[in-house]
Amino acid sequence: MAATSSPTHEATFPVRNFLRAYSIEIVLMGVLLLAVSYFAYLGYGLLTLDTSEQASGEVALAAVERQLAFGPRTTGSAASQAMGDWLIDELRFQGWDVLIQPYELLIPAVSAGPAISPTVTTGPEAAAMVKLMGRNIIASRVAPPSGGALAPVIILAAPYDSRVLADADPDPAKRSEPSPGANVGASGVAVLLEIARTFTESDYTICLAFLDSEANRGAPGWQPPFGGERFADQWDDGIKKCADPRFAVVLDTVGGVDHRIRMEGGGDPDLSNDIWAIADDLGFEEQFVAETGPAVPGPHNAFIERGVPTAAIIESDYPYRNTTADTLDKVSAESLEAVARTLQEWLERQ
Repeated sequence: MAATSSPTHEATFPVRNFLRAYSIEIVLMGVLLLAVSYFAYLGYGLLTLDTSEQASGEVALAAVERQLAFGPRTTGSAASQAMGDWLIDELRFQGWDVLIQPYELLIPAVSAGPAISPTVTTGPEAAAMVKLMGRNIIASRVAPPSGGALAPVIILAAPYDSRVLADADPDPAKRSEPSPGANVGASGVAVLLEIARTFTESDYTICLAFLDSEANRGAPGWQPPFGGERFADQWDDGIKKCADPRFAVVLDTVGGVDHRIRMEGGGDPDLSNDIWAIADDLGFEEQFVAETGPAVPGPHNAFIERGVPTAAIIESDYPYRNTTADTLDKVSAESLEAVARTLQEWLERQ
């Protein structure tokens, strides 16, 4: 007896024939649908992505560690030269225009530290002088003019050198050694690098000033002008893009573990109050204490003396200042992030 085909079995033939005839078209259609879905997903992501990047304390702490790896960054030393070159490369990589401001210092040889410049005077060893080459490193982002007028300027500054003598060390035997400068020096640089990395745009021209020969204020044989004064003296000459700043904020000793930063007594109270209020808004009221501390000498004085509203963010009572114990373990990622995020928010609100 002849076999009969079921209706279901017979129906499969047209389907198979269709798939065979249009297999290429079906595959292409599937690929097209996948592509449309993928680009739709990408488009949604681009529309909803928050492109602003928050400053990171961990990244800043790594920058402190990187600076310490060069060794003591005393002015005129090989370590200072190498660290400054690294800093320049980092800033240029982030798209900042970088200007080098070199200058000479004449220092007693006994106070110069590991100098790389030759002795330039003769005489008894105790009276010999050494010529050191210092250099400020200035990074800038110039905002376009508005209504025909140049954009106003904001300066953020920090020393980047370390002290030649740990003359505040509790151990007299260590006072002739250089200080590592982890918090005093490297922390302010690390925060400015985070500002450079996360900065997008502003209606202000932003100048980041990394100042040399500042750590040796008060050290024997070291006299002004230091890096801050030399920078300000050239606003109307070689550094016109940073001239006539609307505000200046100076960072020094900003990464201490469990630090409590008070408003520096010589700074502009309105500007300081604005910055401290932003820190409070962000939940950093324990790091930024709403109290006024003493006026302390530092690079901020160069701006104050020129009538610029200036705030100094500095832990004035840091116990390891100018000692051999100013090492990486005294610096906290949380403290660095609190300062960096506060400044980031302050710039955005301008």
